[in-house]
Amino acid sequence: MSIHPRKGKNGNSYQVKWRREDGAQGSRTFRTKKEAEHFHAQVVLNDDDVRGLTTQQRKTTFAEVAGIWTGTKDFSHAPKTKRRRDQILRLHVLPVLGQMPIRSIRTSHLRTLVASWQRKGLAPYTVRNHIANIRPIFKLAMSDGLITKDPCQGLQLDRPVGRQPVILDQEQCRMLLASVDDHYRRMFYTLLATGLRISELLGLKVGDVDFRASTLKVRASKTAKGVREIDLSENDLRVLKEQIASLSDSSDSTGILFRSQKGKALNDRNVANRV
Repeated sequence: MSIHPRKGKNGNSYQVKWRREDGAQGSRTFRTKKEAEHFHAQVVLNDDDVRGLTTQQRKTTFAEVAGIWTGTKDFSHAPKTKRRRDQILRLHVLPVLGQMPIRSIRTSHLRTLVASWQRKGLAPYTVRNHIANIRPIFKLAMSDGLITKDPCQGLQLDRPVGRQPVILDQEQCRMLLASVDDHYRRMFYTLLATGLRISELLGLKVGDVDFRASTLKVRASKTAKGVREIDLSENDLRVLKEQIASLSDSSDSTGILFRSQKGKALNDRNVANRV
């Protein structure tokens, strides 16, 4: 990188030359030596950012790179993941970072953004999830040569504190069952008696109850180890027998075991929030 004086018809000028990242030579000409030296200092200072980038590439915004990344993931992300991803970017990230040139974003900007989320009361797990949706955008920018450093590196995040389970004693179990609507009492009894996750319980079919073997087959589990058989007591079998008898299609082994009052499949969040 060097400064070369030039003589022309209109007087002296000064040309700054440097080698771009792709090997091509870049140059700019200035009327005064002071202007050339100032630009030369800036090129040296921001050498990693300038070399090999066109003016348009240097102006590429975070939102533009985010749009490219989400477009490449639309076919690999599940619909629910896609909706949540787009919601996080639209509501929490793009309003702040969207119009900034991605090469200008520093770790300090992300720290300020994280602090604003924390002031709004977002939990540590939620903050980590938001940053997890930002990281691959910067990785894409790095792979395209738009940036040379990932501002997510060195970003310190609070560790989520695991929620401690609340264990109900026998009296609390009785109070719970006494206060639940008649339609759902057998469902909550089965939860308490078996220790199933709510998603596992709502995935049970009529045929999963084996009255001969006195077992309950759990198929709809998050993990392979979660697929299991649970031993049932005589009282458990009686409750489940009553539940099956209450169904309009009780003879259909593929029918859902626990349903809404309208006979439809239940959603675990609706059960927690409404029932």
